Amino acid sequence: MNRRSFLKAAPAVVALPAVAFASVTAPEGFHRISVEEGDPGYIPYGMLRGDRKKVSIFLNGQKEAAVVTADAREGWIKRHIRTPDGNYAHARGELLTEVVHGAVVIEISNKDTVK
Repeated sequence: MNRRSFLKAAPAVVALPAVAFASVTAPEGFHRISVEEGDPGYIPYGMLRGDRKKVSIFLNGQKEAAVVTADAREGWIKRHIRTPDGNYAHARGELLTEVVHGAVVIEISNKDTVK
């Protein structure tokens, strides 16, 4: 996956909803979500996007931004590294990533239901 296709897909994973939506934690089969083609979480991510669902990722209770892959069962996320100024770190034209372990919650929001 190149940077352009990631940047098109990433906001879908980390976008904050403009209004409050009813949400649930990930049902069985959706414990891993990924925007990386070829990853086991890519198909569940595509299914959720096809149903116009929003996905929010939480690590140790904190909402995460720029998540590439999240696995709630194994307890880790792969996310893009940010500089102290808030920019994305990159080298040789590729965005740098890091894997962080902790309590991962994948929350799926239904766009059609408002609290």
